[in-house]
Amino acid sequence: MFIWRGWGISVFFCLVFWIFAVVGVALSFHGAPQTNMKALATQMDLGTALIFVLTAVSVFLLGRYRKSHPRRIVDPEAQSSVFVAHVDDLYYLNLTIWAGILAAIALVFAVMAALGYSPF
Repeated sequence: MFIWRGWGISVFFCLVFWIFAVVGVALSFHGAPQTNMKALATQMDLGTALIFVLTAVSVFLLGRYRKSHPRRIVDPEAQSSVFVAHVDDLYYLNLTIWAGILAAIALVFAVMAALGYSPF
């Protein structure tokens, strides 16, 4: 179940897009099958970290765009306009907070790859 307001669901769509893009590029450049399981796990960790970094950057830039382009609401009686900020949430967390969460997840996968520990 997803709970979102505005463009908050774009966090999920950005993540799905980058998963398909990174996996598609990786599969197009694959060579011989990997026989060293430790090297394969490290590559998977680094690929996962790359996916989360790209998603974090995308979500951060999308959040900045939405903040810099507020809505204009026009009052027909008074003929005045008011600018109102967009509300873009996923699970009640703003897009900029999601960018930080995704960057932290990327950091965790990068550190696990550097230390040689893999959840895969």
